[in-house]
Amino acid sequence: MSMSATHTLISLALAVLMVSLLWVLPITVGILAFRRKGYSPHWMWFGVHPLGGYIAMIVGLCLTARKQCSTCGNMGDQGFRVCPYCGHGRFHDRRNGTPIPDLPLLQPMPPRQGI
Repeated sequence: MSMSATHTLISLALAVLMVSLLWVLPITVGILAFRRKGYSPHWMWFGVHPLGGYIAMIVGLCLTARKQCSTCGNMGDQGFRVCPYCGHGRFHDRRNGTPIPDLPLLQPMPPRQGI
């Protein structure tokens, strides 16, 4: 094998390695971010196109984490005080499983007496 052919093969191998790293890396990081925050990792199917993978990864990293209901196991947004699925009022932190304390629900204002 000539020296020129060896350099060509090495250059081709490095090009394939760089393209695969630049394409696979955002998909892997995005899947981990979506799972950690309680969202479906299937959003990373946008990674079929390399630019779509970077966009989905950035969205996944910017999303706020979701909470898991201790009763039904469904995921709810951070601002929810009561589970929208079962009506239960306690959520667990998805990262370490500790219960998130109940927040006091808003009480209706008493009716005003005559002005």
